[in-house]
Amino acid sequence: MKKYVFITFAAAGIGGTQIYVRNKLLFLREKGYDVTVIVTEPPGGQKVVVKELEPYVKNSFPELTINPRLYAKRRRNAILERIAGIIGATDDDEVVIETNFIMVTLWGELLAERMGAKHFILLIQEDYSLKDRRFLDFYSRKYDRGELAANTPHALKMLFDGYREIPESKNGGLSAFCSNTVEDCISGHEDAILGQEADYRIGSVGRVNKPFVIPMIKDVIAFAGSHADKRFQLVLFGGTPDPEEEKAIYALTEPVPNLEFYMTGPIFPVPLGLLRKMDVFISSAGAAETSASAGLTTIVIDANDFEPIGVLGYTTNQLVHRDPNLPHESTAALLEKILFDGIYPHDLTKTVEVNLNRVFEPHIAYFADAAADSNKEYYDISRTSPRRSAVLLYRIFGQKAGAALYRLLRGR
Repeated sequence: MKKYVFITFAAAGIGGTQIYVRNKLLFLREKGYDVTVIVTEPPGGQKVVVKELEPYVKNSFPELTINPRLYAKRRRNAILERIAGIIGATDDDEVVIETNFIMVTLWGELLAERMGAKHFILLIQEDYSLKDRRFLDFYSRKYDRGELAANTPHALKMLFDGYREIPESKNGGLSAFCSNTVEDCISGHEDAILGQEADYRIGSVGRVNKPFVIPMIKDVIAFAGSHADKRFQLVLFGGTPDPEEEKAIYALTEPVPNLEFYMTGPIFPVPLGLLRKMDVFISSAGAAETSASAGLTTIVIDANDFEPIGVLGYTTNQLVHRDPNLPHESTAALLEKILFDGIYPHDLTKTVEVNLNRVFEPHIAYFADAAADSNKEYYDISRTSPRRSAVLLYRIFGQKAGAALYRLLRGR
């Protein structure tokens, strides 16, 4: 039997990770794979929004967010044994493990070695500012073996910045497709959103606890303040599991007299009718493609500096990171052009078409040589071990206290 194992972020809640895994899961099942999803984040009160992921919520291992070398060997092996038990592979099974963010890649390598599996890394995070050479040596070896890719053409260049060159012809960029969340449906938010009076409606799709959200809201507040004769509405099509974050956002927007604000909370599918009531969207990563793929004008925000990359489909096709060689305009300048000058209008003739084969066949092709290689080589993860002092502090005081003491002692 062919088995495919994701080690990723979360099954509960809603975000790009959940939609990407759900999409690829459906694709892999059509190809005859038995799919297992292992996650690092417990549900923590969050509902399961993507029904295809509901069976995997119980497969939660928060331990995987910690460098495995911080655990004693017995503890490390016990964790790996539990995961292997969930996968349930036999000696005759062909097992592929895919890991999606930096720390779990170490666990993926250990698990693959334990099970005699292939381990492919497809990084779908937004922050690639990794400077630890111990990790970069590992990723460099995986890249050379054709076992490392990332979610944009620029990601591996940023990951290896100052360490090695990544040729454009082999940039390792694969689509972590997660924008097929729009349906022509009723959500229950229509009356509340459309009941707020506004001359201009600004939407944003995605998790509200993403780092770009607060800077984006501040930009919208400043823009509204510079046009006091107009009424604006900001609608966040998403939510956060943290009530304190939600309070902080409302505290930002409430004092603004000409800005109405509404947050839907976790929402799936996203209603097309409500999206079309917005005049412009400001989003980041795959969430930006959600509105743009429906023909709706979308400013896409860079995940590093939280400034606009451009207008998706008009001035840029990048979803996560800006080409450093290209100039960019401010959020205010783009809003002026879109809302007042009629530049970059909606294109409501667009229809959302989803072809998962077209999206994910390049994944199979990219890793094909590594998959066919009978030499199952595994990296020595002990070479990524933290400093001995960090290991001792962690084992004595636990994760949070140990890490805090370590930073204090090193003067950071």
